[in-house]
Amino acid sequence: MSAVALTIAVYATQLAAGFVLLALLGRGSDLRPEERLSRALLLGPAALALELILCHYISVPFRLELVLPPWWILFFFLRRRVFAASVSRPAPPAWLFVLVAALLVASLAHGLIIPVHTGDELWNFATIARIFETSGSLAPAALSSAFDTGHVEYPPLIALNEALVFLASGDARAWAVMPFFAFAGLASWLLVIELCCRRLPRRVAGPLAAMFLLWPAGYGLSATGVADLRLIASILLVVAEVTRMLERESMSCGIAAAAGVAVCALTKNEGIAFTALAFPVLFVSMRRAGLSLPRSAATFLVSGTVALVWPFFLMTNGIEGLYESGITGESFLERLPRLGTVIRHMALLPFSRDEGGYLDWGVIWPVALCIAAAGLLRGRRRGTVAFVSALLLAHILLYVLAFTFTPSPLEWHLRTASARLFLHTYPLLLLLACTAAASLLTDART
Repeated sequence: MSAVALTIAVYATQLAAGFVLLALLGRGSDLRPEERLSRALLLGPAALALELILCHYISVPFRLELVLPPWWILFFFLRRRVFAASVSRPAPPAWLFVLVAALLVASLAHGLIIPVHTGDELWNFATIARIFETSGSLAPAALSSAFDTGHVEYPPLIALNEALVFLASGDARAWAVMPFFAFAGLASWLLVIELCCRRLPRRVAGPLAAMFLLWPAGYGLSATGVADLRLIASILLVVAEVTRMLERESMSCGIAAAAGVAVCALTKNEGIAFTALAFPVLFVSMRRAGLSLPRSAATFLVSGTVALVWPFFLMTNGIEGLYESGITGESFLERLPRLGTVIRHMALLPFSRDEGGYLDWGVIWPVALCIAAAGLLRGRRRGTVAFVSALLLAHILLYVLAFTFTPSPLEWHLRTASARLFLHTYPLLLLLACTAAASLLTDART
């Protein structure tokens, strides 16, 4: 087969694996086609990453003819579940999907014009993917020797899927891998539309969704080779499934949400940190939705095991990353006075500007916070709005504490990482805006 055909086969297998997982999780018939697609785009790469980790442990080399066919066999046997009739529900406004299509085309074009060539996308992901590609395994010895080049300790979902594309595309690998990141953008945009349009009338959902779709930083992430947008999309998946579960639509939503948490942990270090926030909330939500204790416990056992797969691999192979470089000599308590500096810095991030002077976040934060304030003051469901507000604050506090007690020089760490990490609060900000708007509209109707 040609390199083009093999590359298409890799991307098609990512999607097929996602649909297989949806079928196994019992998710599908209650979803619209675009809702299935958004989930498959996130679950599929995670499934392939877990398959490659398994291949490493059973000494099966990373070869396309060995890795790809099992998913198509499963797809064939589960085809009736995969192609089960979708739920009949009013569609979101068509113009939102036109907007998403335009964003996807722009992201693909941008990524193909400026492929992976430098920065974190090269050293932290593509270089590690090349190690996986050329070694045909997780290659712990090679990773250990490369720890001073990039973050070899990063969770492997991005790098492992890049390695598959590299195996297929050969010398065109720098360009061929870029659709993978645009597809993460597609998944996030479809989930934004879903979250807005399921809970709000079209006249409100459309403008709110468009505002969140058109945030400048999100488009930039979909055209670069970093993991942040895929993590954001995975958090959006967790949020979407938890809200559906609390509406008592399906108990399979809780299982899918737990799978989404595991995907977060496989995607980025901050995804592992997110599990500390997500698991308690998810467990309480499962119990409120009526999921039995044994089933809840089993779900958490499986999801938690998947989340710990990569830390276990690193620990058992003695692999360290770049965190040792630039470590300060301050003790834990001596770093505590940094807290005020970090809070002030983080408070300004929603209004940060890029090199051209444009707001990175657009007007998302001011508008969302105004809606949230109105929901807290006048909304009929103030308690729910307050709870979501607390979740958002907890997520921000997680990063505030991380920067306060970082062993690295504070100014350097804030300058290089704070803006990107703050992007991860996007899903809960969207949930807050939707929840508060729904509360206000409920109050207005009654």
